[in-house]
Amino acid sequence: MQNELPRIDRELDKAIQAILDGVPGAKLKDKIGALEARKIELTERLANTEEPPPLLHPNMAEIYQQRIASLYESLQAEETKTEAAERLRTLVSQITLQPADSE
Repeated sequence: MQNELPRIDRELDKAIQAILDGVPGAKLKDKIGALEARKIELTERLANTEEPPPLLHPNMAEIYQQRIASLYESLQAEETKTEAAERLRTLVSQITLQPADSE
């Protein structure tokens, strides 16, 4: 809808320029009316539309870094190594090896 508004404004400008260039206004009256109505509809819909929530949390990179650091520390400590390895295994569903240069 946001992308359509500038297109409608361009179409309206063209219609006005056509009138200024001598095209009879009666020919463009219906088109201008339809464009104005569509512009009003889009403006109202955009004003009443809620902003969609962000797809990712704004601090996602920081949270990810903290969790990886914690996992790394857990893998290094003997008392939590087994549990950390199990948590790591739940994150990986598949490992696929692709041969490169016949290796």
